[in-house]
Amino acid sequence: MGRFFYWLAYFLWYKIGPWKVVSKVPKDLKKAVITAAPHTSNEDFPVGIGAWYTTGLTARFIAKKSLFDGPMGFIFKSTGGVPIDRKASKNMVQQAAEFFKDTDSFFLTIAPEGTRALLPRWKTGFYYIAKTAGVPIVLAYMDFGKQEVGFDEVFYPTDDVVADFKYIEKFYSQFTAKIPENYNPRMFDEQEKV
Repeated sequence: MGRFFYWLAYFLWYKIGPWKVVSKVPKDLKKAVITAAPHTSNEDFPVGIGAWYTTGLTARFIAKKSLFDGPMGFIFKSTGGVPIDRKASKNMVQQAAEFFKDTDSFFLTIAPEGTRALLPRWKTGFYYIAKTAGVPIVLAYMDFGKQEVGFDEVFYPTDDVVADFKYIEKFYSQFTAKIPENYNPRMFDEQEKV
């Protein structure tokens, strides 16, 4: 059933719609955290899963556990959702990093903003999940100006967190969000510790 939602999004946004997908990701890449930004509207979700359909891969994403218990749970599960229990003894980074164990192929998509509203800076869990799991980050974007989804650079976190954050921030500053006034690709402030 999940493939139907993927196909429908692909058909509406890419087949008859104007969107296109550009990918620089090597075909032999089997595991990664994929950042999805900008994330400012409800349209981001179908645009994203439609893009995944063109790659032939299955998008997995994390959401709070309670969303899987309600009436929308079926849609979350069938489109690749993975529940995170915020009350568990392990934190979100540890829980998400464990998804990569004991599997040959796993891609976890995360919207670093965590919300469609304007934030002073991004949440950095995606970065620490990748570091903890020992996998790269695929810098993926949704550019509403170009009507293009890109699976761009495969980025390997280093031991220089500040430099990494600056690099990611610069990369994402070039794209146009659906609601530009709600987009702020800021990773951190110079005055704060990361």
